Formats: sequence, structure tokens, C-alpha cells
Amino acid sequence: MSEAQGLQEDTIGHYFSRWQHAAVANDLAAMLEMIADDAVFLVAGREPFGKQEFARMQSGAQPWRLEFDSSIGDLTVHGDIAFAWCRLAVSVKPQRDAETLQRRGHTLSVFRRDADGQWRLLRDANLLSRVAG
Repeated sequence: MSEAQGLQEDTIGHYFSRWQHAAVANDLAAMLEMIADDAVFLVAGREPFGKQEFARMQSGAQPWRLEFDSSIGDLTVHGDIAFAWCRLAVSVKPQRDAETLQRRGHTLSVFRRDADGQWRLLRDANLLSRVAG
């Protein structure tokens, strides 16, 4: 692996940390900055959707407390495109009295380095399943 490729892989690894921090802080503006305008999200049980629908869904959600446990299973960078699959466990606790929702599984994410040099999420396939509890 070249030094440049290693640096890009470190940058993408840092992307995941920034995303988790923004999600835990419920910082929609930060999350949207990390998503390409032409992004597509794939989630089981519904049609693919884009950045605007993601924003609408997040802004309409009640406040929550979010916890992550994740690890990158594989990360590959080819020029201005990178892809990674991750193991992910998420715990979502609504701030109102409601049951904590736990999901666990894998994700496959594709990133593009845009003209401004920033990596942004281009495609995301979320394969998390609800954990019985």
C-alpha cells in the first residue's frame, strides 16, 4: 500500500468517527455535510431514498440517545472512490418513555471524494436487523 493510499484510508476511518459523533449529538447539519447531494440509501423493507428524504426523516424524529459499537471489516480506496463494510450495533433510546431499539448487522458504504477534497457518503446499504430484547 502506498503512503497516499494509507492516508486516504485513515481519512475514511476518521469519517466514521465524525459521523458517529454527529449522530450521537443529533447534529443533522453536520451529517448532511458528510453526505453527497446524489447519495442513495438502501434499507430493507423500503424503496431507496436520497439525501432530502434522509434529512426529512431525521428532522421529524423525536430526540433520542444513540450508542454505537462498530468496526470496519474492510476498507478499499481507488482514486476518488472508496468503499467499506462494517460491523455495527446501534442502540436507540428515545428521550420520552419508550423502549430502547437495538439493531445489529452490517453496512456497506461507498464514498466519493468531491472537488473540495472532502469524502462524502455516496451509497449506503444498511443491513441491520432488530435485536430481540
